[in-house]
Parts: sequence; structure tokens; C-alpha cells
Amino acid sequence: MGTEVDGKDEVIKATRQRIKEGADLIKIMATGGVLTKGNHPGAVHFNVDELKCICQEAAKASLTTAAHAIGLNGVKNAIKAGVNTIEHGYYLDKETVDTMRDLGIYLTPTLLAPTLLQKNSEHIPQHMIDKIEEIEKEHRKSFRLALERGVKIIAGTDAGTPFNNPGQLVEELKIMLEEGMTTAQAIESATYLGAKCLKVDSLIGSLEEQKLADLIVVKGNPLEDIRNLKNIQHVFKGGVRLYPDQIH
Repeated sequence: MGTEVDGKDEVIKATRQRIKEGADLIKIMATGGVLTKGNHPGAVHFNVDELKCICQEAAKASLTTAAHAIGLNGVKNAIKAGVNTIEHGYYLDKETVDTMRDLGIYLTPTLLAPTLLQKNSEHIPQHMIDKIEEIEKEHRKSFRLALERGVKIIAGTDAGTPFNNPGQLVEELKIMLEEGMTTAQAIESATYLGAKCLKVDSLIGSLEEQKLADLIVVKGNPLEDIRNLKNIQHVFKGGVRLYPDQIH
């Protein structure tokens, strides 16, 4: 899925290759990460000119761009380059979140991923734990700042990281509520705003005429208790009920 590249010519070629292969979104590793040994999360991986080339090539194909960005300098570079979403955003400041708000750049905070690492620290390599302990104290602070300043926030779990299996989106929403989101905002972040960010809101993300009837029916009111979203009674895809009859 990924390609190591250096310089503007290489990033252009790699982006075009991903598009040729059928990618419907281009993700950029704008900074280092937590999982890779010897890789500092705040390290900047591309300069602004390289990032701009990637975003421009994606835009030509009407694709969105997502930047994995933990450190503040990497976040700022990605914003200057024109990305559509910032993934993680552990380090944010007022100027940065105000710019994201004004430009309509989305934030996917993935609050669950570091929480699961910390909860399962006895099973996690020490180099991951060391990095999480260094940066996590800023993570929720940055989320609260983005929420307060009106940045559009969408729900994602960063599934695939240790102990972070698919199906835990409600756990992400619960953390968002703990950090100040309203229940309605959290649900919207996982439905309409996510669809709008990915430019598929004309088809999915809300219950409206002429849209695909992709929806779940749950027992209980999720506005009263977000955990009711896990009490799934029926799943509809394109108006056809798939659960409990066809999903096992």
C-alpha cells in the first residue's frame, strides 16, 4: 500500500501510480509515528513543496488527501499543502486549529488508539509505550481545543493498531463525549460529517430522499446513551435488510 519516496518527482510519480491502481484516497505520512521503532512521532517526513505535489495530483483526480500528522510542524506543513484531513493531530495550537476551521480541513483525532496501547501496556513493545507517554498528554488537549474553536471533527479509530480491532467506533465516540462533545455532535461525526469529508454525502451519511438507505436500527435512544449504538437490531444496505438474516 505504501511507497517510500524522496523529492518532488518521486512523490508525483508515486501518487499517479496509486491513482492508476485505483486508490480512492491518498494518505500521506507527513510525520513519524508511534509504532515504528526508531521513528519519532514529531519528525517531519516531507517538506511543503513535496506535500503540495501530492495534493495537486490527487486533486486532479478528484481524490481527497489525508495526512498522518502528529507533530505540530508536520500538521502545519500538511495544511499549507492543501490536505483535506489531519489524522491524529496530537499537537495543535490555536493558530493551527483556526486555520483548519477557516479552510474547512477536517480532524480525525483517533483518541481510542493510544488509549488501547496504554490499557494493554504489558503486551506492547516498550518503544511504543515510551512514545505514547511522551505525546498522549497533549492529544486530548488538542482535541478539546479543536472542538472549542469549531474545527470539523470526524470519527475514526485508527483500527489496525495493537488491540484496535474493527467494531470499536462507539468506544471512540465515548471518549469524544468525555472530552466535551455533545452526543449529537459525536453521532454526526460518525455519519454525515464523515461522508461529507469523503465527498460521498450525496449518497450516504444522512436519511434523505434519493440517498442510499444504508442504516442501522438500534434498541434504545443513542442520544440518551451513546452505548445504545451497539444494540444493533437491523442493518440495511441500499434499503435491503442484511441483518439478522444475511450477516453471520
